[in-house]
Amino acid sequence: MSSVDRKLRRHKYGHSISGENNDFQLTKDTLKTKLKVLKKQGKGNKPNRAQSLEDLVINSIYEKNLLGDSTPEAMINTLWLNNSVHFGLRGVTEHYELRWGDITLNTASDGTRYLELNERQTKTHTWENVNDIQEVSPKIYECKGERDPVALYENFASKRPSGMSNQNDPFYIAKRTIPLTGAENELWFIRQRLGSKTCQYHENNEGKGQFGWE
Repeated sequence: MSSVDRKLRRHKYGHSISGENNDFQLTKDTLKTKLKVLKKQGKGNKPNRAQSLEDLVINSIYEKNLLGDSTPEAMINTLWLNNSVHFGLRGVTEHYELRWGDITLNTASDGTRYLELNERQTKTHTWENVNDIQEVSPKIYECKGERDPVALYENFASKRPSGMSNQNDPFYIAKRTIPLTGAENELWFIRQRLGSKTCQYHENNEGKGQFGWE
């Protein structure tokens, strides 16, 4: 369409196909519809890549128990980091609006398990913006060792209270502050979404002394 516009301008044609006026409105609407169809098929700009941290820094953070699954805080920190690095989630809104059903645990044909992000069409993902669309659904594959992201996800699921693992339940939930007894003592979290201020804290500290470390 831009090429045709340039051709028309060279011949001093009095109207623009891509201009903001109402000329050629049917053409613009058709193009817009086609773009939305292509975006739903996963075509568009490359997804934003998260900037990786050096292995030595990551190792240091694990040694300080700020990452891992030893505490509720470390578990949330690690989930947040994994979702940022591997799924490309950016900004407070994308993390805050993440639902439990947006991430699914699947098994490949060779038996390898992996986590997959399945984006919903929301107010912030309307398919209007080409940057809203991932080329493919991003995945995190299981790995051997204490830092297995799939094992972390399963552990997180087991620490959530019953009834908080439905499709539309918030992914990040608040930690329990009052200890329980018996079997319920294994539940680290409560039926409450992680506060927006906590999400803002993670976002402000990402890449700048992540999660409070120096």
